[in-house]
Amino acid sequence: MVFSRKNNVKNTTIFPFRSVFDLISPPLCRGCGREGGYLCERCKKYIISNVKPQKIMDERKKVRKIFREAEFLGFRDEILGELVEEYKYSAIRGMSREIAEIVFLDFVVPFLEKDPEATETILCPMPTSRKHIRERGFDHIYIVAKRIEKMAGRKIEVRKLLLRAKDTTQVGASEEMRQKQAKEAVRLNPVFLGEDGKILEEIREKKVILFDDVWTTGASMREAGEKLRRAGVKNLYGLTVTKNRYQKSPLIRGGELF
Repeated sequence: MVFSRKNNVKNTTIFPFRSVFDLISPPLCRGCGREGGYLCERCKKYIISNVKPQKIMDERKKVRKIFREAEFLGFRDEILGELVEEYKYSAIRGMSREIAEIVFLDFVVPFLEKDPEATETILCPMPTSRKHIRERGFDHIYIVAKRIEKMAGRKIEVRKLLLRAKDTTQVGASEEMRQKQAKEAVRLNPVFLGEDGKILEEIREKKVILFDDVWTTGASMREAGEKLRRAGVKNLYGLTVTKNRYQKSPLIRGGELF
């Protein structure tokens, strides 16, 4: 099966009326172009059967100090990556179903099967900037996380252990700038902190999956992970739906991402 690139979805213009168009003309599959939803059953089955969690090797020593394991499901320039990009930048809320199903079947199910006796795993979505939530009309990563929670039943619980502290945008920022922005971007949610400033004891021993849509340089995920570890989370895992081919990507020029 060959997947074709549909269009350039890296357009920050939001189309609030797109859903109306979809009602008039059913959406086409982003994989094969046929009618059948944003991802037809045939293409969805193909992706699910071929996508496997891959370990993030970027700055492996730093990653291992924070996460027990950090993984991603597909590269940003593949069909899964294109689906995520269009979901984000064109604000197509309905695409969250397909993305959540792929993440659930290809990562969450195998993850839970490794420890079937575990009573609950916490899925912590990375906080989205308030500016982007206003533009899209929804928190894209939180919606995917909540869909996964529903699919998993009582085995997964979504908790916002982190909050956005400062609105910054990393599109086009250099790696050095991303690292600086990441330190100021998120903070611990006081709802889940005890008097000592640490994460509540009921959470510390549980498995916590820090979840985001894309790993570019990893600055945001590492910084957020460090905050959770310093606050007492012991069993921390990292998961992103996609990952940028950072060293080989044609989108890189002069150390910056475009």
